[in-house]
Amino acid sequence: MYHRIDKESPERYLKVLVSARWLSSIEANRAIFKKELFPLCMYATERQIVLRFGAFALFLFVIGLFTNSNDWWLDIAFFALLYGVLWLLVKRFPQSPTTLTWLVILPVPHLLGGFGLYSWSVGGVSWDVYVHILDAFNGVLLLHSFLTTSALKVWRRALAIILVVLLAGALLEAVEEYGGVALARNGEGLFYRGPGDYCSNEHPCSTSIDTVKDTYDNILGLALGVLAVVYLTAVQRAAGRGARRSRRPRRPRQR
Repeated sequence: MYHRIDKESPERYLKVLVSARWLSSIEANRAIFKKELFPLCMYATERQIVLRFGAFALFLFVIGLFTNSNDWWLDIAFFALLYGVLWLLVKRFPQSPTTLTWLVILPVPHLLGGFGLYSWSVGGVSWDVYVHILDAFNGVLLLHSFLTTSALKVWRRALAIILVVLLAGALLEAVEEYGGVALARNGEGLFYRGPGDYCSNEHPCSTSIDTVKDTYDNILGLALGVLAVVYLTAVQRAAGRGARRSRRPRRPRQR
């Protein structure tokens, strides 16, 4: 019989768990730690959840104040509703702070278009290209963080990440196409035909959806994200091997 650990602040129960007199068996301590405390230490606390989702809500509010086009209000309302639902899901199904960070960062490159960034061209490359590459890249890191503790084998985890990112990209292209048709107009944002195309007299909105180009950009971001995951995994494994070597007792030198 032991006290249930509070999911909101598992750290303050660490000393209680380790030094509790009602757990005299070392094996019992180890079993409880592995089953209860170790997973909870990986979860984001209530404060971490509020800070991340609060920062995203503030970001949406600032975009609504300073956006250069009223078209973005539809995107703001959509992401506010979506992340409100995600906040409720996170409360029900705890996630790690890293997963929540990537979750909040994911739509930021696109939403920065509310400040007129879709009219920018950096190094001869439009902001729309950067958005697709960054979103696919961030999506890979988000899914990798989400599936870190899963029981899936490495190759199945990698396959799931690739398929989900490609499927999400295709779904967004469908939303862009049929959203523009439903609204019967051009504009900026996610639900307008020719999204990512800045509308002005000098740069009129596109009348078509650049699906093929966007898909290539998504694949490029996906490849970069996979390379980043492979690199980070290799670094973590190397660090783990180094830590294990340092803990090994050294044999006394024979004279």
